[in-house]
Amino acid sequence: MRRALLLAVPLFALSCSDDGGGFVPYGRYAPGLVDFGEVPTTSVRTMRIDVTSEGGAPLHVIGVSLEGDATKWTYRVDEVLEAGLAPGATASIEVTLAPCPERPNDPTACDTGPISGTLVITDDSPDAGARIELAAIAVLPARANTRCPIEDGGLACNRPDAPVDRCARLDFGSDVDHATCELFVELEAQPRDGATGGLDVVAVELLVRDLDDANGALIDGRDVGITVDMTSFEIALGDRQRLVVATAPTLRAGTWVGVPGEGGGLRILTNDPDQPEIAIPIFATSVAPNFVSATPLEFEAEVGTQTRAFSARNIGGPAVLTAIEIEPAEFGWSSDVDPLGAVGPNLARDTVELDITYDAPDTTPRAGTLRFLEGADVVAEFRITAGPVGAVPVCRVSPQQLDYTTAGDRAVRTVRLESMGFGECVIDTIDITGPGDTDDFSIDVPGCATLPCAPAIRVPAMQFLEIAVAYENDDTSSRDTAQLEIATNDPASPTQLVVLNATDDPCLPPTPIIMRTSEDACVGRPIELTASASLPGGRSTGGTIVDYQWIVRFGEQIVFVPPNAVDTQFTPERNGQVIVGLELENACGAMSTAAATEIIPVAQTCP
Repeated sequence: MRRALLLAVPLFALSCSDDGGGFVPYGRYAPGLVDFGEVPTTSVRTMRIDVTSEGGAPLHVIGVSLEGDATKWTYRVDEVLEAGLAPGATASIEVTLAPCPERPNDPTACDTGPISGTLVITDDSPDAGARIELAAIAVLPARANTRCPIEDGGLACNRPDAPVDRCARLDFGSDVDHATCELFVELEAQPRDGATGGLDVVAVELLVRDLDDANGALIDGRDVGITVDMTSFEIALGDRQRLVVATAPTLRAGTWVGVPGEGGGLRILTNDPDQPEIAIPIFATSVAPNFVSATPLEFEAEVGTQTRAFSARNIGGPAVLTAIEIEPAEFGWSSDVDPLGAVGPNLARDTVELDITYDAPDTTPRAGTLRFLEGADVVAEFRITAGPVGAVPVCRVSPQQLDYTTAGDRAVRTVRLESMGFGECVIDTIDITGPGDTDDFSIDVPGCATLPCAPAIRVPAMQFLEIAVAYENDDTSSRDTAQLEIATNDPASPTQLVVLNATDDPCLPPTPIIMRTSEDACVGRPIELTASASLPGGRSTGGTIVDYQWIVRFGEQIVFVPPNAVDTQFTPERNGQVIVGLELENACGAMSTAAATEIIPVAQTCP
């Protein structure tokens, strides 16, 4: 038996030494030349060298060193190579290049051009290892130019040919139709003065929060139904690449906002030192499910079993029904098909059809309730009557959403409350609640100078009341969403909700960016600065910066105020650390919310 085991060893996989001294290790390293190509000075590139153990004994890498500019190259060796790589196995050595490791955020701090080096690998094979040549060309990083589709009087959903302009926001609007809405962000790699490489998008994330959530926690967009098609990629110089951002038909109900100042929005991380993080606001809203039925659930007060066909259509947001309840026990329901699951516009079905039964033990009038549930939440409720149970009030509002589009002005919309039953509809309370800034909305109802209010208005059967709802934005937000809540005496639907969705074109603050265009600073040499990369803010139609407020400090002491211009300069009179600040004002009157600062070390003597 031992002899059979020995014969089963695959001798063809073993390697012997020339002098017959036994099995020896041997390593194959590929590629022999690692060409990184063009690498921007603000980027980091990693490539891999595959190591295959092709000998008859484990291969051990004893040491690794670099020849050339060791400050730019680094490496990482798989631990198994030091412990011993078994015959036939493969591992790797990763080599990383950082063309400008000392000042990676300054594209002019390091020279451009060829970079070379040699990775020297020492192992225990007869060849004693290998020499791997390393090559790259350092180039300047491209400038990132970002553009988004223009709404042009409406949403740019699913319009890949839509005209593009600077990105003010990605606005998916109100998802009342619950169809897929695709928008895009177009990024272009633009050249600089000098040899320029591509634009690296190293990470993309989309974070939003629900304005209905009092905690305001940021959520990954994918968890609510907002997706981005790519998370990292490279754009060659002069090329353009589009990020597709989409909402799904099953977008979770809520008002989803991503505000860059809160760490949210679409965040694109690049190797452009002027724009290392491009943050774009996000807005999307999906209304709650809204089941309506034209089928009255009315039975006779007679002993025996009666059946009524019932159907309810969901004209609101998508719902995933998990249970159907009916009470009291004299009422029941059945269906030829499973009524549970997804129901809503643009889904496989939008209607629930049931047979409702009433097993009457006597002729006593009764009332019951049919409920649709999504988890623990009741998403629809319908009243059931058997016999004359009195004049039942039915209160309904229309429309269920009011949309506003303003440019700093005031707009008024009207909602109608109708008394559709045989009893009068009584308004108990009226309020405007979150998720958004409720102070921007107001109503014109007697007795409702402040909210919430209790006007005790009575609307007779088959009549209606019109309520004027005004919107006037008093801040720089571009989107406000709230709810008009009307509490009534309707037993089936006591609270009527109207979504208030407003879009304003506010005067956004400019974002200052300081760029130093002169050489290293020293006493007596002018320091030249430019604010040309600053973002003007303004309205979505465009903005212009009209005031540049420069300031220079040594510590807490203001030593010099350069001229008010996009390009400026000053000459330091002593050495030390200078702090330059910049604030901006644009043509529609908005000031930058925070000053840009640049810390400049000033040497005593010039090189």
